[in-house]
Amino acid sequence: MKMVKSLLLGTAAGLVAVAGAQAADMPVKAAPVQYVKICSLYGDGFYYIPGTDICLKIGGYVRGEYFYNYGSSGTNGPFAGVSGMKDRFDGHDFLMRTRAYAWFDSRQQTEYGTLRSYLQIGVSYDTPNGTTTSFSANRAFIQFAGFTVGTAQSFFDFYSAPASSYFAPPSSDTGDSGWKVFAYTAQYGNGISSTFSFEEPRNFGTVSPQGGVFNTNLGNFVLGTNTSDSDRAKIRFPDIVNNWRVDQAWGSAQIMVAAHDASGGYYASTNGLAIGPCAGATAGFDGIAAGTITGSEVCGHPADKVGWAAGGGAKLNTYGGDYFQFQATYSQGAVRYVADTKTMLGAVPTLDTIIAERFFDEAGGQQLVLHAPFGGRINRALGLALRKRFCVSFDFELQAAATDDGVVISLGEQHSFPLPAVFSMVRAETFEGDLVQAALAAPMFTNRWRWNTTRSLTLARMQGGKRVPMPLQRMRAEDLLAAVFPAQLACGDNGPRTIEPPDHPLVNETIDNCLHEAMDTDGLRRVLQAIEQGRIRTLAVETPAPSPMSHEILNANPYAYLDDAPLEERRARAVSLRRVDPDLASGLGSLDLAAIDEVRRQAWPEARDADEVHDVLLTLCWLPQGEAGEWQPLLDALIAAGRVSVAMFDEARALVAAERAAWIRA
Repeated sequence: MKMVKSLLLGTAAGLVAVAGAQAADMPVKAAPVQYVKICSLYGDGFYYIPGTDICLKIGGYVRGEYFYNYGSSGTNGPFAGVSGMKDRFDGHDFLMRTRAYAWFDSRQQTEYGTLRSYLQIGVSYDTPNGTTTSFSANRAFIQFAGFTVGTAQSFFDFYSAPASSYFAPPSSDTGDSGWKVFAYTAQYGNGISSTFSFEEPRNFGTVSPQGGVFNTNLGNFVLGTNTSDSDRAKIRFPDIVNNWRVDQAWGSAQIMVAAHDASGGYYASTNGLAIGPCAGATAGFDGIAAGTITGSEVCGHPADKVGWAAGGGAKLNTYGGDYFQFQATYSQGAVRYVADTKTMLGAVPTLDTIIAERFFDEAGGQQLVLHAPFGGRINRALGLALRKRFCVSFDFELQAAATDDGVVISLGEQHSFPLPAVFSMVRAETFEGDLVQAALAAPMFTNRWRWNTTRSLTLARMQGGKRVPMPLQRMRAEDLLAAVFPAQLACGDNGPRTIEPPDHPLVNETIDNCLHEAMDTDGLRRVLQAIEQGRIRTLAVETPAPSPMSHEILNANPYAYLDDAPLEERRARAVSLRRVDPDLASGLGSLDLAAIDEVRRQAWPEARDADEVHDVLLTLCWLPQGEAGEWQPLLDALIAAGRVSVAMFDEARALVAAERAAWIRA
């Protein structure tokens, strides 16, 4: 009986427990939860991210564009002159484009102020000509404690799209593409702020490498590895921008300045010739209008200078939420050197205009500068061909150098010829033979011969599990050259001046490398043909001093030399640039006026008696009477003796030795 009673009690307890559990699981109406909270700290459109104190604003737009009879692009149409006048076979009659942008703006308060991150991404679809899709992220920056880092609007631009920017055509700004910046903004209260910014240069000038020039490192010699890279023109520092801005209820205003490294600024106009590394470069830079192309050293730069720009803008609020805004800029940099060059030469060297400039140097010789912005490989071929023609014509080996923007040849006193004749010295039909002979005498042939003998496995690089030392490789390559091509190493006193290369695979490959890798023979042929056909204009100018664009080539680096003369023996370095460049005579280069007067006093001859004064007049030929000074009593005695006479030049009077009177009358 007790057992049954216990069983019943246990069953009841179990049922109660089960019933209690079922009662606890009954559904109950949940309290309302606000998953998204409005964030009013930063304006309209911001919401808190659930579970955080970060405020986020998301926006964007979708735009559809449809063009009919739009010409060669979606913006010119029949209003673009030549570019809009297309026939029915050019492109299509319509264009359809869809563009979508989305931006994300997040902000959060920290003990150092607001932390902001901003991202804007977009996608664009175009048709016809095949459906193309392009993605972009033209705004991506972080702002914190006054710093702005990333891709944003340039702090030189007061407003963007369309904004007139600096060192570029008016149609170029930082609107759609953004600009890489590292900036700090200081707030002074009452809406006044100032920003100091390091920004991505408006043009880097490293589009194309300098042909045939390589940078190397210790690994080439220690490890025997090939770690050489093509040399490129470089920008030395970023654009430096500073602005001062005020934001008030009436609107806002800003003034700004910028400094820009113009050493990478290059200028050349396009003429449709796909020659040289300049082909296909971008348009517009450093104040040069659209229609020009820019690149690295291949397009020729006038000087290594720092440009500057200044500007200002304002925004005026009007009724109904409307506003009026404007921006104006002024820049001065490499444009000045283009203008100075045009003043001296009458034109600016471009791809369709080459200029021969000749002037005297301090040693009494002449420098011939051929401004030809066709690139290093073409100019190296042109320089070697010209040097060979001068050697054949005058029987002199001349110093020469070739850079990416021209050729310089140092002439002596005995080299006299009409300057326009230089354009006909190298002919498209015959220059290649001269170029082969010039290449055989240049170090480039020996270097490429060694390279070809090893990569063709004619000579082993490894022996006994070890790398063959470089000096031994050079010796073995020279021995092989003597066996295959003995005329190349023969004594010049015993053989003809013209060397005939043998028909050998290694020799043919080496000559081909010299003509088409170190030089651009095909490009030079197209240039020469364009000159002969009149498609490239030629100008010959005799100048009293070197033009600004010739300064760089006169001081070319040793890798540009086309002969064996060392740096200290270069005749081109005998040209004084102080008297033609006012910047060289200012600042640290300025001369003390007292020092100038002292040098003039020391250079003036000293005469102790009448005979020595007479000797001075024989040297000077004539002396203005107002500069006689303490010599006047001695000169009076010479006049009384008939050894000196007085010459009249309009209202001026000069003292002349009797022996030089006939010269003055002539």
